[in-house]
Amino acid sequence: MSASHEQDQVEVLWDYPRLDFSGNDRMIRFRLLAKMEGDGRFSATGPGLIMRQNEVSRYRAHLPYDPARERFDVMVQAIDVTGTIIASSDPITVETGKLVVPASALTINSALNADGHVELSWPVSPQPEVAGYDLVRIRYSDGDSLMLNTEPIPLLENRFTDRDVVPGETYLYYLYHVTRHGIRSARGNPAPRLIEDWTPPGNPSALTVSYDTSSTDITLNWQPGEQTDNFLTFVLLRKKIHPQFDEAWTQINDSTVTGGPHTDTGAGGQVFVEGATYRYGVAAANRNAMRSDTVFADIRIPVLTPPNAPSYVDARIDYGLRVRLNWNASGSGDVTEYRIYRLISPVPFRTSGTSHDGSMTDEPGQIPDDPFPFPLPAPPLGELRQAQAALASSPANNERFYIDDSTEAGASYIYHVTAVDSAGNESAPSPGFGIRVQRTNVVPPVRNLQALAGPDGVMIRWEPLADAEGLTYHYRVMRSELANGEFETLADAISDVEWTDSGGQAGHWYRIVAVDDAGSRGRPSPARQAISRR
Repeated sequence: MSASHEQDQVEVLWDYPRLDFSGNDRMIRFRLLAKMEGDGRFSATGPGLIMRQNEVSRYRAHLPYDPARERFDVMVQAIDVTGTIIASSDPITVETGKLVVPASALTINSALNADGHVELSWPVSPQPEVAGYDLVRIRYSDGDSLMLNTEPIPLLENRFTDRDVVPGETYLYYLYHVTRHGIRSARGNPAPRLIEDWTPPGNPSALTVSYDTSSTDITLNWQPGEQTDNFLTFVLLRKKIHPQFDEAWTQINDSTVTGGPHTDTGAGGQVFVEGATYRYGVAAANRNAMRSDTVFADIRIPVLTPPNAPSYVDARIDYGLRVRLNWNASGSGDVTEYRIYRLISPVPFRTSGTSHDGSMTDEPGQIPDDPFPFPLPAPPLGELRQAQAALASSPANNERFYIDDSTEAGASYIYHVTAVDSAGNESAPSPGFGIRVQRTNVVPPVRNLQALAGPDGVMIRWEPLADAEGLTYHYRVMRSELANGEFETLADAISDVEWTDSGGQAGHWYRIVAVDDAGSRGRPSPARQAISRR
């Protein structure tokens, strides 16, 4: 048995016969014991379990250096399967002397040279027990540790160049003082150093953007390009395209994105605006905040919701037989045109002098007691299409009017307007507006009215109006008690020029109004008083 001191540990060697397989050799393990100088007995030390091995006759064990144990005795015991000590060696004395642990290295400097290598320097240690140095490098990203020197660096060599560094990484350098016995000091202060990397990451390409009409989300996909270990994330950008001004970019990913596809649910969870165009950009970024070129792609959100219809339509007679239409703008922002629908109505509506609020004037040429419902209800769009009522289209501009010059005199029309967006979606029809187109001729007043009272009442006669432009006339008979009193209608649509008022008598006043077959009426004739026949 022997013992020797190496650096910061004690090595103990001993011999023991090889295992005998005859059946009588029951020894299975060893136990190492030590006794400090001045102690009365041995106690277990070193490795807790040292097993006997086949075909082995020489064994060794290592005891760690203990500064308080400069001189001690050591022995080995052999133990069988029952735990009984069957043999003990003679004690031997080990002298280690006083081994001193050096103080920590507190100062180490690092700098990058022109080649991108790390130059390390430190002051020469003044401690007498220090014989050299160890350098340890720790990679900050994953904690990987590496001893830079294989043998202690000599005491007077206080510089070292680390050439095996990776751009973009951060390293921590530690210097250890080492004694001639190989005892290392505790860890001191580190020297951090970032290896700057000015190489941008690889450029992404082939950006595609698609819109899901069911989820209303946008999906981005792209080719990542060639990336290094220094790659950190892709930066995803979005902005809405405005024709009048440039909107700022918004980064849509708040966490690391290492590849596509990526789903954009909209700003704050808000749905994307139908008809709007959005521009997307994707760039790669590394850990040194370097970015690649940005690849762009645009997408226009399809318009699926029909626009709002104009809320009113106004129609007026313009220069005789033409009808001028006006309507208010749709409340939707993507309207590209308006479509005008016209239905021929059997109901005689009022002529000009009306407005969208239903107000009217009672001017000559109008029939005051004809109905004028407003607004007219809007039929389903399918009914207008089925009736082939489409008249024309008008671009969506600020004027919003249309001239219908295909009307016929005496006909009544109902007009509706719809809004159409850029995707071809058409709104429901607007409320309708009804109007009757009158002829431009003025019905003349009746002349030579006579009223003669007799036993059968009052016989009224007048001069017939001559037909003009293919028109025919009929007459309305009115009576009053006074010349300037209120006249009531006695008969309407009389085609003859003679009529008997069976309830009339001398002294009554009469007027005749001529009405053409288009419904236009002339001025009432001068009042004539009935006189008795002679």
